Amino acid sequence: MGLQHWPDAAAWPRLLARARQLGGSRWDAWRHGDGAYRAARALEDLLHGVTS
Repeated sequence: MGLQHWPDAAAWPRLLARARQLGGSRWDAWRHGDGAYRAARALEDLLHGVTS
């Protein structure tokens, strides 16, 4: 599901209903379960000048 421009206010109920129908199971492939840790580690590395 993609859009070429920001939707008008009247379009949001239909878009949200469509997104709900699609479900969210495909996002599971992107979830590692340690996002907060990884974000904190990235910030620490940035502050200490570490590059990976």
